[in-house]
Amino acid sequence: MRHTYFAGVVVVLLVGCQVTRPAALSDYHAIRQELHRIYQRDQQIRTSIMAVGMDSPAAAPLFQQMHVTDSVNQVYVRQLLATTGWPARSQVGDTAARTVYLVVQHAGRATIAQHLPALRRLVRQGEAQATDAATMEDRLRMFSGKKQRYGTQAANWVRKDGTQVVWPVQHPARVNRDRQRVGFPTTVEQNAAELGAQYDPEERLPSPRVVMP
Repeated sequence: MRHTYFAGVVVVLLVGCQVTRPAALSDYHAIRQELHRIYQRDQQIRTSIMAVGMDSPAAAPLFQQMHVTDSVNQVYVRQLLATTGWPARSQVGDTAARTVYLVVQHAGRATIAQHLPALRRLVRQGEAQATDAATMEDRLRMFSGKKQRYGTQAANWVRKDGTQVVWPVQHPARVNRDRQRVGFPTTVEQNAAELGAQYDPEERLPSPRVVMP
């Protein structure tokens, strides 16, 4: 079974799902509580997939569950972003603020492109993690068929044999300096090992005809 590293673009028809609507602008306590619940759902299903192995037959139903979970989470977060904007960590706390990043990161290219500027503004204000913005930039570059800057993304459709590899990096000679500058604690090589992916600084972009799974 071939999957990206949690880089799915899925549209799910949600019928009968109970989706909490964002609280009033000033009610950051309620927003924080809901984002904490979303964080637990987001991470729990991904932990379950990693436990059985991404290529295991047992992962197939878990991936389906992940897609539904992501879609439900995205409904709330999109409403939140539309009504209150991207919350700063001084308003909702680190975990809740990072949950917004995770949900947007697990959405499609259009959603990432729409909200990345807001995340970058918060980084400049000290209200979000620079590593989150860097990772989201890499994800957007991958979705757009461009080389990434920080080596955060891996995929299994780069090579014909389906090997999980780090998506091609734009400047291999300085990627670890760039990673250190924005606050990543690991090198691209160490990150590849954590992702269970091979890293080749000379990796080529896949053909534009290759369709992302």
